[in-house]
Amino acid sequence: MRYLVSEEIWNFGLDEALAAMPAWRRDEVSHYRREVDRRVRVVAHGLLRRLLNEEYNLELDTLRVARGEHGKPFFPDFPHVHFNVSHCDLAVACVVASTPVGIDVETVAPLDMEVARRVLSDNELRDVLAAPRPDVAFTRLWTLKESYLKLLGTGLIDDIKALIVPAGRTRSVVLTTTRYALAISQ
Repeated sequence: MRYLVSEEIWNFGLDEALAAMPAWRRDEVSHYRREVDRRVRVVAHGLLRRLLNEEYNLELDTLRVARGEHGKPFFPDFPHVHFNVSHCDLAVACVVASTPVGIDVETVAPLDMEVARRVLSDNELRDVLAAPRPDVAFTRLWTLKESYLKLLGTGLIDDIKALIVPAGRTRSVVLTTTRYALAISQ
């Protein structure tokens, strides 16, 4: 497994980057209204292109992409190559692996108790509230849950509060800037 994270969302010419992308991807990206949404997708494409080339000697722009039942993309011609991408307004993350994998990156934001009560178990909520930085603790738990669901390819489930990520199935990295959290499930 190998992953990359980039905060370089605003340090490139968007028009030039779009022009260098294949037409199908450029068309997908152009449908987003917010510039940040277009930019993170350009960065995600670049990260995935780099990882696939370096790890598997594959050219992303020539690969056929399909989607699973719940929308998770995969390469039907290369079933041994797994990938996942995530982004927030501050960072973009991408992972490739030889087994199924999920990744999530989220911006650390002030803790919203209504959301926390809806998505965390009682024990998780207690741990978050006892943490020195409840906002970081919540974001870390959320990324763990979402990366695990992305690994499974199920999409978000109705009862995410009951979801317990099995020990040993995830690797979590909380970046020292505490601006965002990253979790990888494999």
